[in-house]
Amino acid sequence: MRNIDFSKLKMTFKPKVSKNKRAPTVDDTVPDKRLTKLVVGLVNQVDNDNYTVTIKYFDFLDRLVADVKISDIGKNAVTLPFTKDSYDMSKSERVFTKVGQQNREYISLIRNESDRIFKSPDPNRYVPFCHRWLCSCWIVRIKGKLYAKFNKILTIAGHNYKSSDLKDEDNEV
Repeated sequence: MRNIDFSKLKMTFKPKVSKNKRAPTVDDTVPDKRLTKLVVGLVNQVDNDNYTVTIKYFDFLDRLVADVKISDIGKNAVTLPFTKDSYDMSKSERVFTKVGQQNREYISLIRNESDRIFKSPDPNRYVPFCHRWLCSCWIVRIKGKLYAKFNKILTIAGHNYKSSDLKDEDNEV
């Protein structure tokens, strides 16, 4: 056997740094997208600043976007919170006071086009929807959660609305 002198060998070792990769979260894997065409929902006031909309199963069943399955939303009526940009009143024809909506003592302001362009209602006092009114909205998924994106107010619950208000002309949400 030969004796090898290892002291004369010059070797450098560079440890390989492994980057810790974690599994992707739901937010990274599920893109934000619109799940339905315009649907009718009933607005509910949770408290003074939070509103939800209840959409019946048969109202959104035939209004799904082409690549969406019913399991993405559910097989029952859904109650969804509105998106943050749903509270924007710049395009709303009608705004309502937040106070008095539960007992129907609210004030409704009807705004013409110049009011919508030049006057902005106080977001601490007004919202673009009202408790127990019907509205048109889209069901959207944002960061893995379902929301309703408000389009416009239709009528008070129990009254008829025009089906032409549900034509989906705007492709972007």
